Amino acid sequence: MVDVEFNLMLADLAGKKRDRVEISCEMSLEEFIGHVGLKADDVGMQLINKEWAPFESRVHDGDYVQLFPWLEGG
Repeated sequence: MVDVEFNLMLADLAGKKRDRVEISCEMSLEEFIGHVGLKADDVGMQLINKEWAPFESRVHDGDYVQLFPWLEGG
């Protein structure tokens, strides 16, 4: 199981703030984002186990994934 946290507007898109997702094998973070029903373009920052991770990073059983939308401001 992978614990995933959807932050800010991604929680609205996902319809929840947190979830536990079963994966049958490791997958890229980009594939995982699609697996939970989002598009990679919706995500502006992503972390695996509280560390920044590029889309090609691998998601494994037991990981904690945090997804954030693109942020604006200054």
